[in-house]
Amino acid sequence: MDIEDGIERAVEEFNRYRSPEATIVVKEKRDDVLVAEFTGPFCVTCGVTDYFEDLIILLEENNVKAVPVDVRESDNGFTVRFSIEDKK
Repeated sequence: MDIEDGIERAVEEFNRYRSPEATIVVKEKRDDVLVAEFTGPFCVTCGVTDYFEDLIILLEENNVKAVPVDVRESDNGFTVRFSIEDKK
């Protein structure tokens, strides 16, 4: 499985179990960068970073190593830029 497939599977699984409370839309995907927008009625003060960590775990399970390098709050939620690499 390549990085693109791993990302797609991780995002699908995240959205299957966490939406509508939190939903991911991939905004950008390159060889070494993933930009994901997290939206939903989640509570910002109650550990919103848990959602980012959940995606990291799902990516790891799909052989993609991800490290958040930038988090920006928007009107709709958060946009997170991850540095990514294949774990193989």
